[in-house]
Amino acid sequence: MILTDLDRFKRINDTYGHQVGDQALVTFAQRLKSIARAEDFVCRLGGDEFALLVLTDPFTGAEALAERILRNAHFDMDVNDQKLRVSASFGMDGYKKGSTKRCSETLISNADFALYRAKASGRGQVIRFNRALENGRREELDLILELNEAIDNNKTSACFQAIVDLKTGKNTALEALARWTRKDGTPVPPGEFIAIAEAQSLIDQLGLSTFEQAADAAASIDASVSVSVNLSAAQLGDGEFVRRVEHRIKTSNLEAHRFWFEVTENVCFDNDEAVLSDLQRLADLGATVALDDFGAGHSSLFCIKHFPFTVIKLDRAFLTDLHDASSRGILEAVCTMSRALGVKMVAEGIENHEQLRLVKEFGIDMAQGYFFQRPIPLSEYLQLERAESAA
Repeated sequence: MILTDLDRFKRINDTYGHQVGDQALVTFAQRLKSIARAEDFVCRLGGDEFALLVLTDPFTGAEALAERILRNAHFDMDVNDQKLRVSASFGMDGYKKGSTKRCSETLISNADFALYRAKASGRGQVIRFNRALENGRREELDLILELNEAIDNNKTSACFQAIVDLKTGKNTALEALARWTRKDGTPVPPGEFIAIAEAQSLIDQLGLSTFEQAADAAASIDASVSVSVNLSAAQLGDGEFVRRVEHRIKTSNLEAHRFWFEVTENVCFDNDEAVLSDLQRLADLGATVALDDFGAGHSSLFCIKHFPFTVIKLDRAFLTDLHDASSRGILEAVCTMSRALGVKMVAEGIENHEQLRLVKEFGIDMAQGYFFQRPIPLSEYLQLERAESAA
């Protein structure tokens, strides 16, 4: 049994309309049918969900079929002279001849959970249900339910990490980072619960909560310091998040230039026209739009040229071996490019004096990392701010 659905299908409908979404479904269904064997059964369960029942040599046959489909399931669609990239994820379960047979409900449930894991692990892949998944399933389902409850009841929090101006030595911005602690007091690593939130379509709500907490922080800290918020693909493309930003600015004494909005290169490539529209609206408000983790993804110059970025945050990978001549040459070229474009740079992951010395040597504008400050709650930051003022 193989279950599959299109990655971020809701966003295709919301951004391009249901006619384009329907065409994506038709194209995907045709590809599934063309790749499946004559003895396999393909059906649509509803929405963008499809099932493939492999009746002969079910276990190894299904795995080979899933891999074959995965190689051919990704396709481009032309929408308003733009290429829309469509991809899918797959989960599967089955039994070998002679083994204890599972009932159909169990097979479907297990394949569905494997599909969830495929999407939570980055989408566009095949995951087979196995004993490891089975052993961790109950714990993860409990985690999902508790995270749903926490997000619904605004029980997630934000910590803040300083971005320092290297010329003045003062904080120029605070990056808001989502944090979550379970009811039993156990903190959950951000990479873990954010991946779950994305897979469960909760990332939009989580992101809005973090933005609201960042806006509250901006109202509490020195007016010379901005707040920075990370945006996911789910928050961009339909204009709703931008409307929330505009509403918050209009109903408060905050100015738009107090906000930074960070996106990764992958977000831009996921849906460039719709994302560009929203990012340009944020820039037109007066907010800073920053390209995060530059060097960790596509690192496309097209992305820098066509999107309204005024800040580039260099991934910590740039600092791993700056004593190597080729590494220094690459960083020097990036710095030269940024200055030519009038874009400021932030070096991420600064942890010691030597790294700080090197980024200053290259003329990088700002830096962020444990050398300056670990992510801390707003209350701790305000205490530090008061202590510095008193000193």
